Amino acid sequence: MTCTPIVFPDGATGIVCTSGPATKVPPCKACGRPSTKLCDGPPPAGVKRTTCSAPICDACAVSTGEDVDLCPGCAAPPEETGEVHGVLVYTARISTRDPDAFDITAKSGGSAGAPFAPSWAILRPALDARIRAKKLLDEGIRLEALPETTMRDAERIEDEAWAAYVPAYRIEMLASWRQHRATWEALLARRRVVLVCYCTVPERCHRRLLAGYLGRLGAEDRGELVEVDKQVRLFF
Repeated sequence: MTCTPIVFPDGATGIVCTSGPATKVPPCKACGRPSTKLCDGPPPAGVKRTTCSAPICDACAVSTGEDVDLCPGCAAPPEETGEVHGVLVYTARISTRDPDAFDITAKSGGSAGAPFAPSWAILRPALDARIRAKKLLDEGIRLEALPETTMRDAERIEDEAWAAYVPAYRIEMLASWRQHRATWEALLARRRVVLVCYCTVPERCHRRLLAGYLGRLGAEDRGELVEVDKQVRLFF
């Protein structure tokens, strides 16, 4: 049976399998060999498609999650453009009073922070998982019994949600880099910035992921800030 990847006019993609005569399979964008799948990365700026849809082969595809494959171009981090910047990047909770605080949340970041905020499509599942995990722990505390299985179940719920969130946020930021390049350049041109969000655990927050991406662009990631006795200190 012959299977051929196709792109519909509205940007949707699919694979058509027929039992008739073999049709020509598009070559892989990266190596020229017959392609086996289409890139799930963001479309180029100005292109009216939902995904990049470049044909790629199994060898050149970069898997970033379940059923998510990227062509080498979409998988390459922006830092490979060779541009470097020296902004000092810190992260903190939204409550910080640091003068360089920059809100990057979907809730209150506004138009300035929107290019760096996760979409509600990937944020809601992560928040729902956090709520489910907290309910499990709260119920165990209420009954004055917190069995090991309850703690493991709560951790598993959050771990699975985070494992799905990280690659999804990276794909959104790759798209943002292409579509809002001037905004990224403005952020990287600052002398200092503190990326803020509502999350209480920095290691499970997109502010730390974004700080890492900026670090790869040449920024200096200085870590998480916490306020203790009205003095700002570093937290590692």
